[in-house]
Amino acid sequence: MTPQEVADLLRRTVQAESGRTVVVLSDPSIQSTATVCVQDPATPMYTLRYAPALESELPYLVAFECMMLLRTVRADAGFRFDVVSTAKMVREVHLLVAEHLRKTHPGIADSLVTKAAGQLGNGLGVQLRSMPIAIRVDDFLRREYPMLHESCRRNSHSRCRIQHSTWT
Repeated sequence: MTPQEVADLLRRTVQAESGRTVVVLSDPSIQSTATVCVQDPATPMYTLRYAPALESELPYLVAFECMMLLRTVRADAGFRFDVVSTAKMVREVHLLVAEHLRKTHPGIADSLVTKAAGQLGNGLGVQLRSMPIAIRVDDFLRREYPMLHESCRRNSHSRCRIQHSTWT
């Protein structure tokens, strides 16, 4: 199987199990390698956006994001959740960060406190939810579809290089 065939297989699997189409779009504004936007339940599609500079890695990126989607789709409804900032979390993190920064950096601008609080609150939530799952998904892809990682090695994709360093 080629890397593109693996990506197509996993994309069709997501579509069959979720009832939603996976639309893949190049997006120069994306801040990471790739991401999937999970719309509300009434939306008939998932939007997978990827950085245009990583076009050569698209089969791996599609496969990876589809596996992330499948983990969510296959989970019991009671265990599905999104890590999204709530108004309460934003207020609490802002208060804690503001208190700390005002002690350690008197006179710091409120805009910097707000920015730091947002980055901390959102960043930790995403990291705690995503990193352990991403490691498992990457390991699954490496074991089940080694041709994806071989393609990454040839093209020196940064996500794969990080994972390769832990394989030995």
